[in-house]
Amino acid sequence: MEFEKGYLVEPYKVFYLFEQNSQVYDAHYHDFNKCILVCKGHLDYSIEGKNHLVHGPTVILVKEHEMHHVKVYKDQPYERVVLYLRSDFLEEQSTSETNLLTCFNEGDKIIALNEKDHEDLLVYMKQLSETISTPAYGHDVLAYSLLLAAVVKLNEIQKSYVTELTSPTVSFDKRVESAMAYIQHHLTGSLTIQEIADVTYLSKYHLMRLFKQETGYSIHQYVLEKRLVLATRLIKEGMSYSEAAQKAGFTDYSIFLRAFKKRYDLSPRQYFDI
Repeated sequence: MEFEKGYLVEPYKVFYLFEQNSQVYDAHYHDFNKCILVCKGHLDYSIEGKNHLVHGPTVILVKEHEMHHVKVYKDQPYERVVLYLRSDFLEEQSTSETNLLTCFNEGDKIIALNEKDHEDLLVYMKQLSETISTPAYGHDVLAYSLLLAAVVKLNEIQKSYVTELTSPTVSFDKRVESAMAYIQHHLTGSLTIQEIADVTYLSKYHLMRLFKQETGYSIHQYVLEKRLVLATRLIKEGMSYSEAAQKAGFTDYSIFLRAFKKRYDLSPRQYFDI
């Protein structure tokens, strides 16, 4: 399994992608939020075990640390604009009345768009990309303004679609959902596959196959990655490396260190000094 190990140093990044052939993107997650504006495409997009059938103009919102994988079908090209956004940047730009992170934290994550909403978002994205690539006077200020306008539009769209049946077809297995919830609530303690299987009323071997099929992760890898996410958050909040590793459920600091280096290609000290 391959993981995307990049981290986002700048507050945001926007880029355009086009693919003609079928493609499978293995399960991975990011340390930043991701918005994908799909212009064309037929794909299965899975976020934390929930599989969404996407066909045509759609916006996909993936919160930082949410595990996801994608299957792209070759019956039509996959064309999209991708926007990466750091949470700390969005928090800084938010106000008491406007929380720019709401679209990533609440409501539907994948929304089939009408023509007007898709065109409005596409215009913002194109103008943002063009402004960034043109080093004229004030381009950085204009880019920030366009970016914030785009994020406000994203939140408006998501709120307007909350009560409408406009999301693509969603499928998920409730037994896997129960297993994921159990893992999340017992992440800091000892966890065995048998304990998790007991919650789902499945044999551990059946659950292991089903979990991998639905999420793209083995149970062991899923638990490991979630513990890494928790430890990283605790370190950012000021906890020491060793204490954060222990609080996140790692029984030995060396296990945490190996997992961290494998995930980021950096030691914790190198990573947090960036």
